[in-house]
Amino acid sequence: MNGLLDNQTSGNDWETPIHAMLHQRGQDAPPMWPTAKQRSIIQDFEQQMEDFEHDYREHVDQVRKLYVLPSDTSVLDFLNDHRALPQLLIAAIPRLRRLFPDAVFALRATSDQNGWQNLYTDVLWPGDAIEALRLIDQFEDEWWIANSHFGRGSLTFTYRLV
Repeated sequence: MNGLLDNQTSGNDWETPIHAMLHQRGQDAPPMWPTAKQRSIIQDFEQQMEDFEHDYREHVDQVRKLYVLPSDTSVLDFLNDHRALPQLLIAAIPRLRRLFPDAVFALRATSDQNGWQNLYTDVLWPGDAIEALRLIDQFEDEWWIANSHFGRGSLTFTYRLV
């Protein structure tokens, strides 16, 4: 009986590999970049990383001047994990200062029991809570809603009465 099965095939052609995914319209192999072009992309990668780190450190130093940070390293650790936030915090200051001219701005990092982390920008407000809420809402309408996607859901602007 086994001798009869030796010449049977599945009908599939396994000789030519398909490089593209099946959901793509064309089944052609993706184009390969020349080796010289591949090298040119990463040629100055180390210098780019040094420049990026230098810029990041400058932004963190500027955040330290504009905001009150806690004595522990929680905020700095949070900013190190979310490297786009220092630029966003710097960009928010002119809008916050326009609405809260005499306020102090403080940063605090929190995490809940599930490990979700968040950075809060607190406007330390000596006035009325209703007025602070109205001004925070105005800040959100004028600037934060349009720019909140840069925060990736990890930055919240709020107030604390002092």
